[in-house]
Amino acid sequence: MLYTSSHRMLAQLRAVRADQSVERRLLRFSSPNLLIVDDLGLRPLIGDEPVDLYEVIRQRTEHGSTACPGRSTRPAPWPPRSPVPPEWLRRRTPDVGSETS
Repeated sequence: MLYTSSHRMLAQLRAVRADQSVERRLLRFSSPNLLIVDDLGLRPLIGDEPVDLYEVIRQRTEHGSTACPGRSTRPAPWPPRSPVPPEWLRRRTPDVGSETS
């Protein structure tokens, strides 16, 4: 298993492009049984990053599982509260021991 942030993984791949060892670095990300890439999608991909991400995913399909934990930048709003309780809550049940006519 290998855990990395998307920023760190893509920065490493960008750095090795300069010295032509990108295949060796891609092997590092494609060989574990499980690759966990955190924070994917928090920022736009630039330059060769889309190609690098594609290559990692393509090679991973043959070797193992990939997990990209999702995180919402804005939580979903709570549903609005009604000032009037629902009908079932407004119904009163007779008190125990009360007299009925």
